[in-house]
Amino acid sequence: MHHFSTATLAALITDEGLESMLVEGVAAGNRLVAFGFAEERPGAGVLSSSMTATEGPDGVRISGVTRARSLARSMDLLIAAVMVSCSDGTSEEPAVVLVPAESEGVSVGGAGADSEQVTLDDVEVPPELLVRASDLDGRLDVLLSAGFAWYQLLMTGSYLGAAGALVERVLLDNRVPESERVQLLVETEGAMSAAEGVARRIDDGGPDESTLADSLYVRYCVQDALSRVVPRAVELLGDLDSTASDEVGHLATCTNGLALQPPARSRMTGPLAAYLVDGPLTIA
Repeated sequence: MHHFSTATLAALITDEGLESMLVEGVAAGNRLVAFGFAEERPGAGVLSSSMTATEGPDGVRISGVTRARSLARSMDLLIAAVMVSCSDGTSEEPAVVLVPAESEGVSVGGAGADSEQVTLDDVEVPPELLVRASDLDGRLDVLLSAGFAWYQLLMTGSYLGAAGALVERVLLDNRVPESERVQLLVETEGAMSAAEGVARRIDDGGPDESTLADSLYVRYCVQDALSRVVPRAVELLGDLDSTASDEVGHLATCTNGLALQPPARSRMTGPLAAYLVDGPLTIA
């Protein structure tokens, strides 16, 4: 999720102002950018706002709660979604806000291994660290789609890589029948080729709604492939010595998290069904 924040942040920066300086500082100083959208709120879309913003003469004041997961105490910068008043004062529009972790009013509390709740209590943010949807000439949805497509691909490749390491061990084990080795290879390489196809589309530039949809198709396809490949690979490697067995167990554990990452397939069934009949693609 934090990679999604970084991809979105880089896409939002269009000038040489304070925002650009912050991104330069992140890159040059190996700083960490945390995800502060609504992934922890039941019933909320993962990209929906979980923060409130009150505008004042010196910028905006942000209040709300999120979970920065593994970066709660390590983050240097939090990126979050907020709703702000439109220029006409009669409605609201989405915006993305950048909050330095050392800002007054930012606190971390709760339990867990660096996965605690992050609270923003009337945190003042200068106007140049708030990017409104209207500032982007309608490109906010496009930028978020591009960032989310990258995130889907990144985590798909990560979990698939762990599964590939398991399959490699099977391929090198001459005790395993050739038919079993080939079957695992076909499934793993097929899944990897699908992910590489999305990667090429992103590399070609300008990821759009269809690229995001394809990244979701591939991600859910890989989930299904892992559910077949990993248990079979573990079974075929079952009588290894203790050291090798520990490695196999570790790799198998590392492949289990893909289904837990947002957006869940059950939440996306309706949006994908609507997209397939020419509706817009929304992230649930």
